[in-house]
Amino acid sequence: MKDNTKDQILKIAAELFAKKGFSKTSVREICKEAGVNVASINYHFGNKENLYVKVLTYWKDIAFEKYPLDICFDESIEPEKRLKHFIVCQLFHTLYVEESPWFGALFSRESLEPTKALMEVTQESIGPGIEVLQQIVSKLVNERTGADIRFIAASILGQCTFYQYTPKEIIQKYFNYGECNEKNILTLAEYIYEFSLHAIHGYNRKTAGVR
Repeated sequence: MKDNTKDQILKIAAELFAKKGFSKTSVREICKEAGVNVASINYHFGNKENLYVKVLTYWKDIAFEKYPLDICFDESIEPEKRLKHFIVCQLFHTLYVEESPWFGALFSRESLEPTKALMEVTQESIGPGIEVLQQIVSKLVNERTGADIRFIAASILGQCTFYQYTPKEIIQKYFNYGECNEKNILTLAEYIYEFSLHAIHGYNRKTAGVR
């Protein structure tokens, strides 16, 4: 068995799972496309379910290693910078296919057809990311009620995930957004950041009774 068999399976399986989903992708199909025998799945992963979890975590790790959220957790850094870093990372994790080709597509598919892998991946990375975003928002708003913080954080996250879940044909036709290259993603991140920050400032003026 070649040393790169495991990585080859993870790459091919990611593409098939992203395009067809877990239930419609067979082990035999993965093995055929990867050029390995069925025994390779059992040897490296045990079964299809374990392979699927490993595929999600494998590509999640790649995305988060290339664009880590470490700055977001550093409370010595001003919250505005932490917010911008979160938005940039969120967009690169899910949109930048040159460096993280499958995490965004896999997670989108998993959101539509959830399996037990969803919560496992969420607990490892997505959940802590949401929690730190809420913590950042709590530093930026005047009224720190839990509901307010959650709604504002969800609004910011929603702006990011809109580009992940909306078909690219619609994005390009109706929003005139080009390819998801590095320059365009950074431009998009700047718009989302500026809009979100102005919205939070407006919220602060409202809660302070200032018009």
